[in-house]
Amino acid sequence: MWRVVLAGGGTGGHVYPLLAVAEAAGGQAEFAFVGSGGLETQVVPTHHIPFHRVPSGGVVGKRPWLALRNLARVAAGVLQARGLLRSLRPHAVVSTGGYGGYPTGRAAVDLGLPLVLVEPNLLPGLATRALAVRARAVCVAFPQTAASFGDKAVWTGAPVRAAALRGDPQRAREVWGLAPDRTTVLVVGGSQGAQVLNRAVQDAARMLAHRADLQLLHATGRARAGVEQDLATGSLLYRAVDYLDPIGDAYAASHLVVARAGAMTCAELLAWGLPSVLVPLRLASGHQRHNAKALEGAGAAVVVEEDTLTGEGLARVLQELVDDRFRREQMAQAARALGRPEAARSVWEQVARAAGEACLG
Repeated sequence: MWRVVLAGGGTGGHVYPLLAVAEAAGGQAEFAFVGSGGLETQVVPTHHIPFHRVPSGGVVGKRPWLALRNLARVAAGVLQARGLLRSLRPHAVVSTGGYGGYPTGRAAVDLGLPLVLVEPNLLPGLATRALAVRARAVCVAFPQTAASFGDKAVWTGAPVRAAALRGDPQRAREVWGLAPDRTTVLVVGGSQGAQVLNRAVQDAARMLAHRADLQLLHATGRARAGVEQDLATGSLLYRAVDYLDPIGDAYAASHLVVARAGAMTCAELLAWGLPSVLVPLRLASGHQRHNAKALEGAGAAVVVEEDTLTGEGLARVLQELVDDRFRREQMAQAARALGRPEAARSVWEQVARAAGEACLG
């Protein structure tokens, strides 16, 4: 049985792809997870994978004094990760880059261990670009990204957990009180919600109050930022929930999705073949905007910039797409063409191949 170390952290886009790969291995490996103290500290233990923490910190976009301090933390993290890898003795290391995955990825190449990188965003991060030179393979989510890594690139798609790829529309209707004969628009703003998006969606709902053929399933985030509790929506069916679990049921019942453009959200939309309206977050080093523009360029999405987002504008876009079924079907076809539902298994095959070649060598 292989021993594999997963390295990444900070955000869901750097954590969940690694957990999806572990899931896809189907018991063929023993895993350990090395992160830096972000979301991974809460999520990984619930998947019964041993978790180890090494120091690190972000550098890009930080103030000079903070960047210098974090560089020192990264250096310390690399030293600690070397000792940890010597103890764990993995056959391969898988990293999603970022400041959470760089120390362990760098330690792996320093020790001559096979490293497989997973880049879930269109625009490769600094850590991924730095580590790619000595990696065995770079698994990319978008075909456009492959050019950055030459013959090391493999277009696998971004790994998505199995639970997000299967769903029951009837169960969704029962759980969230949806009607079977209406066009369903799903709104997803992230686990904590997005205040600007929540407000625009509720304003749009008021403007679409006359639509008896439409229903909105709005995941507001647990903080419910920007959400009004009492919302009069006339004939429109509006359902606000803190969090969608399982998300696959919501996707299965939806005809159109309004969302941010994080790596995992984009991967799930493409895997489901769902047309979307994307409102990329202005931060995150521009990753979300590049992801969103890639989907729009392929014909799978419409992008609305956060700076120009209004309830009136969103209502107009939604009405146009809801009323134009042919366009939505074209967008869905474009999404399916980019989707890679088997991405997690494809990445695992690259990991197993790298580990096997290292053992033979």
